[in-house]
Amino acid sequence: MSESAVTRIVDKAHSFVEEMSDFAMVNVLKYLRFSYLFHKAWMEAMVQEVPQRAHRMGVQGLMHVALGCSALHYRNDKILMAVAERIPSLVPHCRSKDSSKLLWAFGTLGFLPVQSPSFYPCLTESLRQRKVEFQRYPEHLLTGLLGLAFVSQFPVDLITLALSPEFVNLALKSTQLELKKDLFTLDETVALELPHWTGPRISTELRKDATDMLWKFAQSDVCQKPEVQEAESALQDLLGGEKFVSKRMILPHTRSIDLEVHLDLTGQPVPVNAESDAAVLSPENSSSECLPHQGWGRMNVGVTITEELLAQLTNNKNTTEPLAPSPTIKPPSLHRVQPDERGSLFDTGVFLTSDITEALIRPSSLAASRSDSKNLVKLAIQVANRNHYCYQSQQLLGLHALKRRQLKLAGYRVVELSHQDWFPMLRKGRAEKLAYLHCKVYNSL
Repeated sequence: MSESAVTRIVDKAHSFVEEMSDFAMVNVLKYLRFSYLFHKAWMEAMVQEVPQRAHRMGVQGLMHVALGCSALHYRNDKILMAVAERIPSLVPHCRSKDSSKLLWAFGTLGFLPVQSPSFYPCLTESLRQRKVEFQRYPEHLLTGLLGLAFVSQFPVDLITLALSPEFVNLALKSTQLELKKDLFTLDETVALELPHWTGPRISTELRKDATDMLWKFAQSDVCQKPEVQEAESALQDLLGGEKFVSKRMILPHTRSIDLEVHLDLTGQPVPVNAESDAAVLSPENSSSECLPHQGWGRMNVGVTITEELLAQLTNNKNTTEPLAPSPTIKPPSLHRVQPDERGSLFDTGVFLTSDITEALIRPSSLAASRSDSKNLVKLAIQVANRNHYCYQSQQLLGLHALKRRQLKLAGYRVVELSHQDWFPMLRKGRAEKLAYLHCKVYNSL
């Protein structure tokens, strides 16, 4: 159905929502879910209706309410608490489908176990009681376990079942669903979050197949997005060349890319991969001609972003705190502003002189490339968009929250280029972009 047709249906339903049956209300939510269409007035009405109706609704209706909210990225604790408090009494009536999708929906929306202590345990137990159904619907076990993983819940017995060779073979035989990605995400999550795990793991071949599949999609999709390409290009200018920025899937099982940057403890960029590092260290590249910049670069010194320079770039008379002259001290971050201010934050019309460009670009040194890897600061720079978050919220959706957590476990510092800041920045000049990225990168040290 077209967006306009669905909107008309929901508009009409909203006009008499209080008189609608529970069944009809749930079906309107299905229309929105299948269309990925957000209807603000209807969802606000659900904040009133669901808590009033939840005590009399069945498990399937409640499952569709939760699934609709998760699909539309709409988190409201009044709705979620009403469902969570009703579910324990309905567990005997839960199919594996109901349990798994409830776990997925609540995990996606970041509903924590402490908010309703009985909710996750009772649904996990329901999965155990319905193991026989996984022979026909293996996807339900994987869906439920991933929903639990989003909120750091790891039932060892069910994970052992899901990663067992017999279950993996069963899942891969499914002709209706592609389950490689789910198996891969669960397997790698176990490796990172349960370091002492001695249970089964999927095969190396399956990991490689899933990685290749995900990377192929990323190359054709997210890697081509203008906001990602502009961030990559600007970071290369900022840090001294392509070898200092790697656009890749640091954690392939999280199904998204990052811009990886390495710095030594003094803030000097270090080549990200061994090939680039070897190229920098080779004798034929040791002359000054090989350095990525001239002028400041020939002097092999760090660049200080002065108070006057930052004030000019941000259109402020004075910065809120003084900057130390040392090149190893990171500059203060640009202040967070309200949404109505964002459009004017960098409306400065700065003339991009060679001095400003050179000051924003922090050159690398050969000494930095020789740094011990243990002394590296590894940054995972993420170009976020609003679909990473719950609607009008700073709550990351389940898979993205899991990724942030696991990047830290893997030794990375996460630097987010938020969509509120970076997308308007795409229309700005190069100097403004470099100033913004300089603050984001060096404030992470």
